[in-house]
Amino acid sequence: MADIVSSMRIFVRVVETGSFTAVAKENNVTAAQVSRAVTALEQQLQTVVLHRTTRHLSVTEPGGRFYERAKAILAAVDSATDEARSADFAAAETRGRVVGTIMSGLVLGILLSRPISSFIAAQFGWRAVFGFGAVVMTLVTVLLALTLPGLGVFGLVGTGVLLDFAVQMNLVLGQREIYLLDPKSRNRLNSIYMTSVFVGGAAAGSAIASTLYRHGGWTWVGVVGMLFPLLALSRFLFAGKPAQ
Repeated sequence: MADIVSSMRIFVRVVETGSFTAVAKENNVTAAQVSRAVTALEQQLQTVVLHRTTRHLSVTEPGGRFYERAKAILAAVDSATDEARSADFAAAETRGRVVGTIMSGLVLGILLSRPISSFIAAQFGWRAVFGFGAVVMTLVTVLLALTLPGLGVFGLVGTGVLLDFAVQMNLVLGQREIYLLDPKSRNRLNSIYMTSVFVGGAAAGSAIASTLYRHGGWTWVGVVGMLFPLLALSRFLFAGKPAQ
């Protein structure tokens, strides 16, 4: 299990950086070892997740789907690790109750999410799953707003979670539109789309945000970050729908 998680983590970082060498430097290993980890992952999955040449690295369609799932799994693993460590921050007399509450909620969420979503989809259609999820997220947002203490750090964490949620929803909506197109061109368009997400979002976005933060702090990051969705919204509202 540890090997597959390590391979998933390496694969995710390769996709996000677009480089075996960069990931090798992060982990103090060689690029060949990183490549072997990805190859071992492909053997376990029995599919190709990366197209590799001497000059180019791109994600396959199965690799793009696995990347999204792997990110969610790794986030759950990291969350479980952090929550297990929360015992160190609790008083000795309440430590067992704190860990029990946190881990119970985590495990219940993992175990119940699939059967509940399957039941909703079977009874009301797959669209209802997204509607139910939106209602639950809204309730959680309201609950957090009412119960969390008014500290700046919680605002930053909440903003990060909300931003990541918005990015993932935008990715899902983009892929939905692609899969409504002609099947003959679907794979090529999806490859272009995923490449633009990784290059324009993960790579260029990180580089631009780091520069902005260094020169103007969070204010510049926030202002420039708002410009891109505003441009996309303006294009959607005023450019009109393309001819069918």
